[in-house]
Amino acid sequence: MKSLATRPTAPSLTSIDRAEVVAISLTTEEYNADDVALCEQRINDEMARNDLRVALFLRSVDTFDAPAGISFQELQKLQTPPKLFYSDIYDPNAEAEMVREESFHDFINGGGTILDMARGT
Repeated sequence: MKSLATRPTAPSLTSIDRAEVVAISLTTEEYNADDVALCEQRINDEMARNDLRVALFLRSVDTFDAPAGISFQELQKLQTPPKLFYSDIYDPNAEAEMVREESFHDFINGGGTILDMARGT
């Protein structure tokens, strides 16, 4: 069972077949059960699909080792962001590392779709 350990109340699902994200709200049952499979199944059933998965944040790893004796300004120039790991939407027993961020604007301009089922749009 994949857990909603961080307890998001409005998670999103990602398609494994197309560039699409579906924003949802958890039902009380899904929230209390702390089980991703319940919301995945409900949304896939409602949309007559089977390709939507939740990618849960798992952990972050700080890979930056600050050199001693540098100024705060130098630290800001050298510092690298931590590596972020999520559950893999293709393999339930694997992790996926975030390799890049993309704005909503760039995602949509690149052909992606965002459906907001939480608000019905």
